[in-house]
Amino acid sequence: MSFDVRQTVSVGAPSTVVWELLSNLESWPRWWTDCNAARRKDRKPLAEGSQVEFVLQPGGRERTLVATVDLLTEGRGLTLVAQTMFFHATVAWQLREAPQETTRMSAHGSFGGLGSGRLGVGRELLEVSLRRQVRGLSQAAERLA
Repeated sequence: MSFDVRQTVSVGAPSTVVWELLSNLESWPRWWTDCNAARRKDRKPLAEGSQVEFVLQPGGRERTLVATVDLLTEGRGLTLVAQTMFFHATVAWQLREAPQETTRMSAHGSFGGLGSGRLGVGRELLEVSLRRQVRGLSQAAERLA
């Protein structure tokens, strides 16, 4: 089973503010309610190939997930890919400058494997989690702007 989830919003903050939050993985628990912790597995700057460990708690059950930065376009886009025996996910964020110091942010999640259906990480839970990411990131950026 596999499926895609898409969210596009207008953020009342410049893309530089949104990017600062998105690219600072350690800030994710402050704006994404399903994320208890996020850290790079090395001390190097975030780059393509970087490994990131997330401690997530969607639906009340804690899970640790390791993702790889698949694509990073400074200030404009970030794609993370995670793959386990039972679950695979690709989540991509794209930022575009919009009029009056706003940002058009798109998030696209592609999920599959047994874990995305039968093992308790179903479509509805993943859709809600992606919406929380987008809403939390938007609100955090607007507070900083």
